[in-house]
Amino acid sequence: MSHLNAPLRGAQQVSVPPATCFLSCPQLWLLLWLALGLVASSGCGGGTTPTDATATETTATEGPANGQASAPSTSAGTGSLGTGSLGPGLPGTPVVNGGAAAGSAGPRPLLIGTFNIQRFGESKSANAVVMDRLMELTYPFDVLAIQEVVSQREAVVQNFVAKLNEKYNAQFNYVIGPFVGRTTYVERFAYVYDSRRVKVIEQPYIIADPEDKLHREPLVTRFQVRDELSPKPFSFLLVNLHLDPKEGIAEMDHVSALLNQLESDYAGKEDDVLILGDFNLSPSQILTQTQFSARPQWRTVLDDRVMTNTRRTKAYDNLVYHADRTAEFLGRQGTIDLQDRFRISMEEALEISDHLPVWAAFSLDEAGAATLASEPAAAVR
Repeated sequence: MSHLNAPLRGAQQVSVPPATCFLSCPQLWLLLWLALGLVASSGCGGGTTPTDATATETTATEGPANGQASAPSTSAGTGSLGTGSLGPGLPGTPVVNGGAAAGSAGPRPLLIGTFNIQRFGESKSANAVVMDRLMELTYPFDVLAIQEVVSQREAVVQNFVAKLNEKYNAQFNYVIGPFVGRTTYVERFAYVYDSRRVKVIEQPYIIADPEDKLHREPLVTRFQVRDELSPKPFSFLLVNLHLDPKEGIAEMDHVSALLNQLESDYAGKEDDVLILGDFNLSPSQILTQTQFSARPQWRTVLDDRVMTNTRRTKAYDNLVYHADRTAEFLGRQGTIDLQDRFRISMEEALEISDHLPVWAAFSLDEAGAATLASEPAAAVR
């Protein structure tokens, strides 16, 4: 782990306390039914070094905690997703704090997703309707990887999570990375996660790219299902990325090389690596036109039939996983159509994002041998 576990400078954890109890609000049960009305997809695909860093911990408030960043930083931080249930390809049913869903045989599965929110900054945050819809979209996920956080102020994400917790009496937290990008356009990656269901077990970091082969270096974070939810909790490493639309194939070749180092550094410690985000490549391009063509066991959860942009013309957002090692994947996946979900026009849907959220369901239980390291984790949240 000499290359991969150095923390990021200025990393912060923000714990956002819950507020009003949604159990006293019957109308929100209906919202939960709708929020998990996910469109099940029929399409199923089949050395690095982080920047140097240290971590601090703070408590979130209703307003900005850290002021305003005047320029892109090299910080990453952690700061909490909601409950619901997925049947096999069916809409979910409401459930509280990880319990069994009504009519289900056991606890609901782990829901991991990715969502390019498209220029998530002050302007979008000022739109109350859009923010309310983003909260409804986020709430069912246990971990949601987010791309295109463009605000210089971390408080945009912090305040979003605070409002999410207030709306649903939830305990969400978040991880946010530094600004990355080689042009005047830069963005940050983030994860929003339900701290009642999962925890971060190692310091998040970005993968350094000294040869500048990537426009935007991925944000890597290792999660684990909470011990109280499973006798053998599933742990997994998420690699959050956004590839360049003009250089996607070359960049995915480099991601394959980075994966070799990740697999080496986590050998015997973590076998579940999930690469997720906006690839700007179709599933068939990823699997046949890049170095992943030499990795036959690596699959995409969605195939070329499933469009992932709001206009339903591109299949660019996905999760890539190892079919043998990550047997925890339940073979259930899909997108959330913004127009169908909110019964809105295309113009209104595009105010939320030009991409759709993508989801995939996983077991709470580790499928193979336990992969947690015997030594204490660098950061447990």
